[in-house]
Amino acid sequence: METFLEGDYFYEELDVADSDDAKLLVILDTYIQFERIHPFSDGNGRTGRMILNYSLLQQGFPPLIIEKETKAQYIEFLGNQDVYGFVRFAKETLEKEQRRMQGFQNMNNEQIHYE
Repeated sequence: METFLEGDYFYEELDVADSDDAKLLVILDTYIQFERIHPFSDGNGRTGRMILNYSLLQQGFPPLIIEKETKAQYIEFLGNQDVYGFVRFAKETLEKEQRRMQGFQNMNNEQIHYE
């Protein structure tokens, strides 16, 4: 597999991804690679997570929110370059965030709106 650094890998792979799981794999694999090559000692995590969440939102996913309780597991996936473990972790986390966002939407829908 060519890396995201070679040409338009990211967009080509997203274009041929035939499921949400395949899209998530491409996004998270690219994110892991970005974090490994990013040359700055400070700020690369924030920059990488911004790019990650932008990519997720573009593809219709909620943002990936790393909670304090799961941060060590998240760092382990990145450190081990375990993209498949990271995908499983992300799917659970994204489902949780989707439910949380839906709860906010439901609260908004239940509010009385005055004109």
